[in-house]
Amino acid sequence: MNLNPQWVGTSHNSDRRNSVYDSIPGLGWAANRFVENSGDDLDTLFFINALHSASSSAWARMESLLYDEWHEYIEQRTAALQLVDRAALSQDVNDIFQRALDAHTQGLSPADFSLDMSDPIGGLRQEYAAIEPRLIGFLSTYCFYTARYLMDGLPPAIRPLMAEYFYVIFDNLCIPIKRAYDAASQHAFNSPQLQVVRRLIPASRSISQQVVENALRIYPNYRAIHGSLSDPAIRLSSIRDVETFQTYLWVCMLEGSLAPVEQELLPLCQMLYPRLQVSGELVRQLIHLLGVTVRLYLSPDELAYFQPQYKALWTLFSPDRFDRL
Repeated sequence: MNLNPQWVGTSHNSDRRNSVYDSIPGLGWAANRFVENSGDDLDTLFFINALHSASSSAWARMESLLYDEWHEYIEQRTAALQLVDRAALSQDVNDIFQRALDAHTQGLSPADFSLDMSDPIGGLRQEYAAIEPRLIGFLSTYCFYTARYLMDGLPPAIRPLMAEYFYVIFDNLCIPIKRAYDAASQHAFNSPQLQVVRRLIPASRSISQQVVENALRIYPNYRAIHGSLSDPAIRLSSIRDVETFQTYLWVCMLEGSLAPVEQELLPLCQMLYPRLQVSGELVRQLIHLLGVTVRLYLSPDELAYFQPQYKALWTLFSPDRFDRL
């Protein structure tokens, strides 16, 4: 056995309990809250009705934001007879959020929910990516707006608990965690590439936080479509983005290929970031800060395995490549 997925999943997610989540009102972690709040029952029928309404509103919002990209995808994949249409996408999104309700009903902690959902969501993510990488963008955007509208329809007392389940969903949708597990399983235990990943996993959240905090100092007034970079929710989303970049670099290193970044990450960022009013300049600054920060955690020998992927990432996100839509 090489890289234990359960150990990685715990390392990758459990450090959130003392992280930026605690800075968002109502989202501070309490290990015993799931017992204390057992009286905050969430009626299943109420949740399903709220989910149906939220899903419809979220689809309209997603299609408005990504109208050209969605209809281009429909045209291309219909011609290729390989299509995940609105009905299939909606069913998958509803199934994902139904699992969050099941987790709440069973009293699962977000950490346990993350372990349970790593394979199902990771598998769905890989299935979509194999058809068309942009599908990951449609799926994650659809889930984001579904969660936003669903939260508005839930009783206030239950929102903080459900929000933590939703963050688990977003992590597994946005970050190629399962692909990293699968790539790691192909390495010997003492593989130098695997050793680099082991070194970085426990620090990944801290690295991402440092990167975003430094970016905020450079761009204190930066605003994207959903708000200011300094807003807690936007900051959390930005930290997840940096973790996504980190994990793609791990996957490239473990697979010995730049294909994950070239064929998946770059097209996704080119599709989503301009629509979300995230500039190429900010993205490149985040990548630059990521490289500077990661170097603090690795020895020169370890850096020798990390640097080629990082340099390739930097080149791919240059103005000539990334800003060419």
